[in-house]
Amino acid sequence: MKTAFENGFGSGMAAAGKAKVEPSGPPSGVYFEWNEANQTADMIAAIPVPMAAKSKLKGVELYESPASKALVIDYYGGYGGMMAPHMALDEHIKAQGLTHHTNATKSTSPTPWPNRTAASGSPGSSTW
Repeated sequence: MKTAFENGFGSGMAAAGKAKVEPSGPPSGVYFEWNEANQTADMIAAIPVPMAAKSKLKGVELYESPASKALVIDYYGGYGGMMAPHMALDEHIKAQGLTHHTNATKSTSPTPWPNRTAASGSPGSSTW
């Protein structure tokens, strides 16, 4: 997934910069499916942009995410500790019949970096 994040974030930021579009949030991973057994995911690595920017962005694939309510966990800590909050949220998501979306930002700082895990009936309002 490291390559998917690097390519997605790199091309997304390049396209936004070229179009002079300001991102509307942090780089995010949007997961449509996670295969625990195979450790694989159907996901996109994306840069959220305002809905009005769609016509300015050329040569990139856009994913539109309509408005919705969401569950959110803001986790601050090392990468190795992220599994417990993800699994707890995943159990709740399955019980409620929701979908799962997350953004993970790794920092080179020795202090913990933020990781926001969100789940919604339909994704939040933005274009990715």
